[in-house]
Amino acid sequence: MKLYAIIGTISPGCGELIHLYGIYADRKAAEKRQAKVEAAGRRANEGELEEVGPGYVKIVEVDEGKSVDVYLGGYVE
Repeated sequence: MKLYAIIGTISPGCGELIHLYGIYADRKAAEKRQAKVEAAGRRANEGELEEVGPGYVKIVEVDEGKSVDVYLGGYVE
């Protein structure tokens, strides 16, 4: 069985924050959630919301019950 994790990064000036927005067993549900997170990020980055929204959102696919090492990103100064 495949699992789909929705990962997003937020860059509030200095540094980077990585968020997990959900884990789904259905690819279509994961894509729907990804679209919602991206839309909220666009609104936030246009100044409609006070906080900075995610600038990069992706779906990470993994097999259930298997060990993985997935690079999620990051920022070091």
